[in-house]
Amino acid sequence: MPTLTSNQVFANRYRLIRNIGSGGFSEVWLAADQMAGDLEIALKIYAPGQGLDDQAIQIFRDEYKVVFYLNHPNLLKPSHFDINNGRPYLVLPYCASGSVMKMTGKTDEATVAKLLVQIGGALQYLHSQDPPVIHRDIKPENILADISGNYYLSDFGISSKLRRTLTKSMGRNQESSGTTAFMAPELFQAKRQVLPESDIFAFGTMLYELITDELPFGQIGGAMLMNGAEVPDMSDSCSPGLAEIIGKCLNLNPINRTTGTELVKHGKTYLETGKWTAGNQKEKAGRKTMARSDEKNPVMNVDKTLTDSYYGPTDKTQNSILLHQKANTLLKQNLQKEAWKTYFEILDINPDDSEAINKINELKKVFTKQKAKQKWKNTFWIILATISAIILSTIISIIANANS
Repeated sequence: MPTLTSNQVFANRYRLIRNIGSGGFSEVWLAADQMAGDLEIALKIYAPGQGLDDQAIQIFRDEYKVVFYLNHPNLLKPSHFDINNGRPYLVLPYCASGSVMKMTGKTDEATVAKLLVQIGGALQYLHSQDPPVIHRDIKPENILADISGNYYLSDFGISSKLRRTLTKSMGRNQESSGTTAFMAPELFQAKRQVLPESDIFAFGTMLYELITDELPFGQIGGAMLMNGAEVPDMSDSCSPGLAEIIGKCLNLNPINRTTGTELVKHGKTYLETGKWTAGNQKEKAGRKTMARSDEKNPVMNVDKTLTDSYYGPTDKTQNSILLHQKANTLLKQNLQKEAWKTYFEILDINPDDSEAINKINELKKVFTKQKAKQKWKNTFWIILATISAIILSTIISIIANANS
């Protein structure tokens, strides 16, 4: 199947102007609808290179039925669906201002509040469906803006079944649950569950990037939370109230994350008053923005599995004095991570234990230095390997030229 090119007329109707985006399964083109007076639209073409088989196309048709009845002002809803040479395509409104990706590192709090109201509202609407519609790939590239400064959530309504179908049809080895840097901790579990709260985590990651121009957990995403990382401090980048909201989005435990409804409420309050509403739970000095699972709460199995993988099961009947002794012994044995867990067990018993809080803060600094040191080591070895590869390539080239 020929590659799509500018000025090509697609489906005997849409003149392709320029490619404005490419993803794992599709290409998006700015196109002129010749049946509508050359109206500029966005044309999203799936499997553009090879098309899909009949079974895959039927699954796509079924998915479109679900999307068709979704109706929210901040969802970028397709106005037309059709198939051309085995390639499903959607006609979408063209958002001339593009994605919010270009806003990373320079987004003010008023804009963040607007995103909370509009995109948070869109997520609340999707998650309130029966069954919930889970986006699975919230990131700056999928939030589009029009020339009036309104924001729209795109790429919604692609279910696990359709993703698997597209993956197989396009010859890929593994289905994706989203972009790794934005994936929640529960998506890295052996028994992976895609939850509405997974979208909230990705949304929080996106907000963090828009404000700081950095990803909170690098390219590794929520897997870092399962291995002892914490939400980085945002105090130098935004107001404490906003940092608390984003921190709650990035909570390790899905049940303790904020909801779309709460995001809308926070955003509206800021737009009306210029102030962020405080959350219901204040973080103690240096404590992680993640919560233990409540064993009495019959939530998804993911909760206790996640929290136990980090904190370990806690016995809240243990005396805090004995736990302090245990932590001190672990520190003497240079078992810092085990000591870290023990100090959090102490805080389970007494949240105001100042010695435990101080020790946690000290260990935070140690872990930060260790990570920085390891980062420099990794960089050194990457540079060394690159130089070695260049030298080897040069030698081979010299030998080849000499032989010729």
